[in-house]
Amino acid sequence: MIIRDVSLYTETGERIIHPVIAALDALSLSDEDNSDKTNEEKNLDTVKQDCDIDLTHKCFAGKNNAYTVLLKYLKRCKTDNKELFGKTLQTFCSLCNGQPDLLDEEGAEEFMAILKNESYEQTIIELTVKLIRLNCVKHEMNRRMFVKQDLIKELVRVLTTNQSSAGIVKEVASGLRALTQDDDLRVPFGSAHENAKQIVMEGDALRQLIEICKGMI
Repeated sequence: MIIRDVSLYTETGERIIHPVIAALDALSLSDEDNSDKTNEEKNLDTVKQDCDIDLTHKCFAGKNNAYTVLLKYLKRCKTDNKELFGKTLQTFCSLCNGQPDLLDEEGAEEFMAILKNESYEQTIIELTVKLIRLNCVKHEMNRRMFVKQDLIKELVRVLTTNQSSAGIVKEVASGLRALTQDDDLRVPFGSAHENAKQIVMEGDALRQLIEICKGMI
């Protein structure tokens, strides 16, 4: 992946450290007691904004250990700072959007643990559902991993307990839809049919979505 950016060079043509690499290095050391929360927020913004440019920038961040750094940081800030917690989830969404191969079992377990925690506010829930959805698009193995961890059951629970939030309803509906897609060309036979059956028969999600739609008319 080639990134062309003249801002990465000085006036004399000397190459400088890429801002994303510098931001990730700073975040990886941010568990120290004297870490500056303002700088941490700026570093997260740097990574997010760069990943939002295009896929080459996402891949560049991924190849420079962004996933591991963000996962470690997410685990720490979810108890220390709710604002940074939400911003880390946003950055994770930007990183994983279009490259779900980064996900591992540790990350899936962490995302599901956040989703299952009913104490988080709706903004955190919405971002977590979005992050899980992005990791399910065009990736059959990720879908199976999440379904094995009761994703369908949890999405239905989130749907029923947050019917007043249009954002959460939209993300949950999109997440359920992602589980019914056979869009991973690397897998000859997906689990879309089984997932759809479980969503309708065991999760009763279709009926609840219809009822929510009726309430919005």
